[in-house]
Amino acid sequence: MSLLNYFDPIVRGRGYGSQFIRTDQTPPYILALYKQFNFFADNFIGHKTGKCSDTLDVPTRHIHIDDRLTALNIPISGCTTECATAFFSYKNLKRIELPVPNDSITFLKEGVPEELGRFYLEMDSAYLLDTTLPHAKIQISETPRLFLSMVINIPFAEAVKYFE
Repeated sequence: MSLLNYFDPIVRGRGYGSQFIRTDQTPPYILALYKQFNFFADNFIGHKTGKCSDTLDVPTRHIHIDDRLTALNIPISGCTTECATAFFSYKNLKRIELPVPNDSITFLKEGVPEELGRFYLEMDSAYLLDTTLPHAKIQISETPRLFLSMVINIPFAEAVKYFE
């Protein structure tokens, strides 16, 4: 069974993703990652995202920091250059408390946020993310984007060394 056939019917489109726990029913491709690397947490997240903007200039949704150190994002479907993840400095950001089902930290923009860089998760590659930096999704595509986000329990700089 393909990752698309397995995850598409069970991942709901929402901002914080659908949590999964590694079990014997986890697709073999994902289990192979667990066997190869010992730093993955037992949980991973399925994300299905939709259009949130008419331009890739700036995020219209919240800028946030995840409740994990590092993530490996693996594309499943609809991942194109019509969706970016932008990273920001703390300049012109104000931390706010929002009731979300995870421990992520959300920021409000106060003026124009200072963008540090961005990447586009495309179908031909996976990306390692430092999720401790403020970041936001910017998506102009109407086509839903589906990807897995593997939770990594070590800091980003340390994780990068495993993939060099």
